[in-house]
Amino acid sequence: MDNTETNHPNWKNKIKYFFGLKEYFPKKSIFNEHKGTVHSAKFSQNGEYVVTASSDATARVWRTDGIPLLVLPSNDGYVFSAEFSCGSDAILMRSENSARLFSLDGKIISIFDDYKVDNALFTHDGKYIITSSISDRKLTLWDFDGNLVLDKSHIVCDIIDLNYILFDYKKNMIICSSFTRGYMPSKNNGFLYIFSDSGELLNELYIDSDCCKNQYMLNKVVVKHDSSMILTSYYAGGHPKLWDKKGVLIKELIANPKSRGYIQESNAIFSPDEKTILTHEHGHEIYLWDINGNLLTSIKTGGQYARDLLFNPNGDFILITHRHEHGHTTLVDLKGKKIGDLFLGSRVISVEYSPDGKSLLFSHGNCAELREIPIFV
Repeated sequence: MDNTETNHPNWKNKIKYFFGLKEYFPKKSIFNEHKGTVHSAKFSQNGEYVVTASSDATARVWRTDGIPLLVLPSNDGYVFSAEFSCGSDAILMRSENSARLFSLDGKIISIFDDYKVDNALFTHDGKYIITSSISDRKLTLWDFDGNLVLDKSHIVCDIIDLNYILFDYKKNMIICSSFTRGYMPSKNNGFLYIFSDSGELLNELYIDSDCCKNQYMLNKVVVKHDSSMILTSYYAGGHPKLWDKKGVLIKELIANPKSRGYIQESNAIFSPDEKTILTHEHGHEIYLWDINGNLLTSIKTGGQYARDLLFNPNGDFILITHRHEHGHTTLVDLKGKKIGDLFLGSRVISVEYSPDGKSLLFSHGNCAELREIPIFV
């Protein structure tokens, strides 16, 4: 956010918000022509366009004022994700079994359907496309014309019990994680493969034997920009954990020792400056830690279970989406002071800040919405 706005708030608007005379997160645009659930909504890098992905078997491109521009059909069932390339000159769409690359005029550039595609994304420089398959145990790098650049299936296929693949491609890191669920230990449980975006295997880490022993399932992997630390969080049990780049555990992030039992879901992210860590453990509190894993403070979530956490670009506010059918979202500062609440009417599926940090883009139900962040925040 612009610090000038933060330091010189518009008090007239603040009073209106306080007395309920003005909606706290004013609606700027709504994107509501889909006939099915909107699974994701993403900005273009320049912030001028939005692409939405829906179970109605389409992705749609919009101007940020809500004017529809393009309908991109999948011909392959539900569309789970769609995103712009970093130059905002192409759109990658993933549907039930394949991925398609479109130009901005809606023409198909390439179709990636050599196997069932479970993940599809651009590399950080926008020059290549990564696809992966859990069932077929493949990890593949393509150019925009659909030519095979790199096939890492011979590495991935060695993982007998593979059931989860996840990528983090900030800077030049591609993370391929293998975490299994079951009672029988396996030498392949808890591996984390780190590739450069040119496909070079940089490291192969065995970081979490507890995943098999306690039947955890990996929720998220986050890597620091300098690759010096790795955060892992879990479904079905397990506190978030902080590791060094060699896979050595630095600390298990346990805010409440009494909660060492079953945890339905945990989550962990780095702040934008990567000096602090934010976690939650499917409870009514979220926790802020220093980079060494020392607890700084706890923040109440207003009596609702937190579903997702998101820092604003400056890292001085936290957006909390709740597991609430009415789309409850809360904005708090780093001391836990509530800035405001928003109820969207249906459960929030995805949310992201606009590139300028002044708006929030939500997907929920059969639509997406663009909401303004109050000028004094």
